[in-house]
Amino acid sequence: MKKLFFPTLLAACLVSTPVFAADGTWFGDRDTPQGSWIVGVKGGTMNNENEGYDSASTRGFVLGYTFARPAGRTGGAASIEAEFTDTYSDGEINQDLFVGGTGTWNISTKALYVAYRTGGTVYFKGKAGTVLGDLEETPTGGESVADDKLKFSFGGGLG
Repeated sequence: MKKLFFPTLLAACLVSTPVFAADGTWFGDRDTPQGSWIVGVKGGTMNNENEGYDSASTRGFVLGYTFARPAGRTGGAASIEAEFTDTYSDGEINQDLFVGGTGTWNISTKALYVAYRTGGTVYFKGKAGTVLGDLEETPTGGESVADDKLKFSFGGGLG
């Protein structure tokens, strides 16, 4: 499974490139009389807010729906998005939290966001929602300790 993730991600990006290039607007807007589905993959690093915790590597997928903009309306569109991530490379714990002094941690998340994306090829996207994180810490040579937390999350970026 791990060996197929990155080749599949690369193939998805290459296949979707012509779709992105077909949109001739840069900062303009196109009317979208009907909504559209969002399906995607994601990967990156997850940082733990505790001191002495190195980053873990995560991967996941996004499912969502972008709502329609009525004809003649300028601006962007709102969407609802569900994200699911899981650790594929555990982070290291480098402080004396445990008897052994070191260990590893991993996390899986489930999130629900409301997002807004401005119109055009170059766009701003902002989102806010809740995230349920399932954190597991394992000391070297010891038993795992699990902790679930529900938190508010928000973010923004340029695309």
